[in-house]
Amino acid sequence: MTSIRRFTLLIIPCAALMAYVMATARPVHATFPGTNGRIAFNQDFGDAFTINPDGSQEHQVGPAGGTRCTTWSPDGSKIACNVFSDNGREP
Repeated sequence: MTSIRRFTLLIIPCAALMAYVMATARPVHATFPGTNGRIAFNQDFGDAFTINPDGSQEHQVGPAGGTRCTTWSPDGSKIACNVFSDNGREP
């Protein structure tokens, strides 16, 4: 079998599979279903913030240099954070 024929036999099924996947793909939801609310993020050196999706109303959470936030509550009303001080982690 020639290399061109082998290449063709490999490319056609791959192209068909890719076309099928792209045609049947559903949208992916990267947020919890419902209203898109504030975004929580951590910056270097232990600073945690919340911000609106449009970039407005940035708000620092906890003391500077010692806060790491990891998870929103299921209803989106609270955020779980660890606060670090000279005595170690404080829940």
